[in-house]
Amino acid sequence: MLSEIISALKSAKKDSNTEDLIERIQQQLPGLGLSMKKMGNDYEISTCSNGLIKEKLILTPEDKKRHWRFFEEPKVPRPLDELIREYITKKTGKQWDDPVILERIRQAVIAQKGDYWREGLKKKVQYEQGYRIFAYLAYQFPVYFIQFEHILGMLASSGLLKEDMTILDIGSGPGVAALATIDFLSRSGHGNATLYAVELSGEQREAFSFLTGRFSDGIAGITIKDPLPEDLITVSTGALPREVDLLVFQNVLNELTGMTVRQRAARVKVLSEVMSQDGVLVITEPADMVNSTAMRQTVQELAMSGLIVIAPCPPGWTKTCNSQHCWSFVEKPPLKPTRLMEMVASCKESYRFLNTDIKYSYAVLKKSPPHKISDYTTGGRKKTATLSTLSRHVDRRINTSAAVMSGDLGNSKTHLWKLCDGTPQKPVYAVMPSYHLSSENEYIMKAHYAEKVDISGVLVRYNTQHDSYNLLVTRATRIMPAGNRPARR
Repeated sequence: MLSEIISALKSAKKDSNTEDLIERIQQQLPGLGLSMKKMGNDYEISTCSNGLIKEKLILTPEDKKRHWRFFEEPKVPRPLDELIREYITKKTGKQWDDPVILERIRQAVIAQKGDYWREGLKKKVQYEQGYRIFAYLAYQFPVYFIQFEHILGMLASSGLLKEDMTILDIGSGPGVAALATIDFLSRSGHGNATLYAVELSGEQREAFSFLTGRFSDGIAGITIKDPLPEDLITVSTGALPREVDLLVFQNVLNELTGMTVRQRAARVKVLSEVMSQDGVLVITEPADMVNSTAMRQTVQELAMSGLIVIAPCPPGWTKTCNSQHCWSFVEKPPLKPTRLMEMVASCKESYRFLNTDIKYSYAVLKKSPPHKISDYTTGGRKKTATLSTLSRHVDRRINTSAAVMSGDLGNSKTHLWKLCDGTPQKPVYAVMPSYHLSSENEYIMKAHYAEKVDISGVLVRYNTQHDSYNLLVTRATRIMPAGNRPARR
């Protein structure tokens, strides 16, 4: 017991010095092969093996139903929506819906959007102070909040969340990932999380403490640590918690405009050292082509450095594909605007202040390889072409297997999906004129993002205008879930 080592702990009052001491001890123990668990007013210190695997967070059927209802019509929970408005009132000394306050938020939203769409070194998105933070809470926050709820749902369904988690959010802002985690676990009804964050801006840290502290009040199993006042570019791993189960970089790497893709990847690799052996690293970025493609290039560099990419691409893909042309993102149902967003948008140009589309690019990585590595060639039928060989099959019908790496990018007349099998050096798309839709090929209409499908009898075409390949889906084309092939007649 810790009290046997530090006798003063028995009589020590619970003050900041004692808590700081305990936290410093706790951070050093994993490196010594030890762990510490709270037992009443004391702490139990015990040995642990390097291969220690935490219990997985398993969603019950009831949990899944609650999450399904949430994602069917996603929205920021009413208590959190009210807390954000309360915070604006507290900071300004005026009611959050005062016309002057709302107009200043509108101007800040316009300024932020202008900063965001600048390119190169000129791009410098600022959320650090005053109305910039209010604008973020009104415009970006709801989208990023729902986005991270989807990420947590995906991780939970894949068995990648733990029943007892240590989560570290790098560049946390006002606490999007922490707040989404609190909401996700409270809806699940079980699971514990200790939430750490790194955030340089004092104003953002203040918003983080206010929102996370109030939103988690009364929810069991949630421990929130004060954000570290550090920059993600310079923060030392020694200042960070160890044995992190979930390391988060949400919409922050695109703001490192002074760094190359390789430098960004190198920085992420260094910070990944704090992960537990079976922990996961999540990167999310906006769905626009520039940032989405840059993220894929960063992830490919991380794959080459030794980390294992496990989603949305199967292990091994990112080492062989051409990430220069990889624009891939997931699209989810739009969110319901918050009350704050609605009021900010209550003006002549309301469209400028409504932000409800959920589209994002993401990647999930691990330190160690999973037990089973997916391979498209395993169990595949003979004479199945890889997408890297399409140049040899132009104007011919082929059989192939690939993952659907986008939603429908087309329109009601012509449907379009991005395809990948980890091999193409040029973009590949499945193109289906609506009049060719049939019971044999309709599965592609409902395939999930990153789901593998088997395609037979598809016609290969080369698109000279875009230097890409189109696989023309016709009534003669059959599309089925990968591996679900009918028996021969």
